[in-house]
Amino acid sequence: MAKTILTEGMVLRGGVYEAIDVRGRNVTIEDVRVEGDGVSLYANHNCSGLVVRNSTFVSRKNNAVKIVADNVAGYIEGIRFEKCEFEGARMGVELQNHGTPMEPPAEGVPKEWYKIRDVEIDNCLMVANGDADDSFGLSLTGYGKRVQATNCRMRGRKKGVEVAGFSLVTLQNCVLVGGKEAFISSNKRPMHSLIVRLCDLSGKAIFTNTTDSRMDWCTVAGEHVEVKHSSGITINGCTIRSTGRYGILLNSSRDCLVQQNAITQTGSNYSVIRCYLKGSTANIIRDNALQLKKPKKGKWWDQYNGATGNTFELNTKKEI
Repeated sequence: MAKTILTEGMVLRGGVYEAIDVRGRNVTIEDVRVEGDGVSLYANHNCSGLVVRNSTFVSRKNNAVKIVADNVAGYIEGIRFEKCEFEGARMGVELQNHGTPMEPPAEGVPKEWYKIRDVEIDNCLMVANGDADDSFGLSLTGYGKRVQATNCRMRGRKKGVEVAGFSLVTLQNCVLVGGKEAFISSNKRPMHSLIVRLCDLSGKAIFTNTTDSRMDWCTVAGEHVEVKHSSGITINGCTIRSTGRYGILLNSSRDCLVQQNAITQTGSNYSVIRCYLKGSTANIIRDNALQLKKPKKGKWWDQYNGATGNTFELNTKKEI
């Protein structure tokens, strides 16, 4: 089967295909199955208004979905994926905008910096079966904003979800699974307003280079939760079962709030909650319930290796 090309305003309903290439706006795809070795659903054009429903995309050697805005004039907006399954060897779903400078956008910068905007992903499965470090169930890279995934499952053999440059991202009522990291935000592009809410995470969770973001009412089972080179992060009402040396690590991060979490640490203990390095200051850690096996070393909570000015209050501890 050859690649199927969809252009402006086309509607594709039903059928089995080897690959789909979207080359225009306001395309609708419903009730299809796509399976092959290459990218199953690809767009390197302005695909604003793309709607994909009730469909399955399988790539045996590449991405199930790859939308690239690097060389698109203007911006891509208004994409919706609903009740779909995306299974790729490398990535389930990748939204990419690498065509902008690496400095943070400033006031007055043209909106084209955020070339991918207003994406909704609802009731979808995103799976990456590959073993490479850059294999993710969902990957948001480069400058983009306003992405919401609701009632989704994202699974990667190594990593579940990567956010590397997108802001205003919400993951709600989702399941995130990674052999190493369930959720990771990283890269040189500053990000803000990342929200992980009411999610179930299996694997480490890391907020890096991020401001004004939060994790609320989640369950986390993995090495630990880490906040790195970030500020204004809230971890609230979560149930964390750590297999590592920490439950929560605030690494070179400031003005964060860690409150009302239930943390059980089962690994070798350095500190259940640690503020680390001199950049960690003005953090508030309060009203957390901590549990671990009778500690032979380490701390329940501390500030270490240059971290100062952090507040630890009303935390309870229990040996198990």
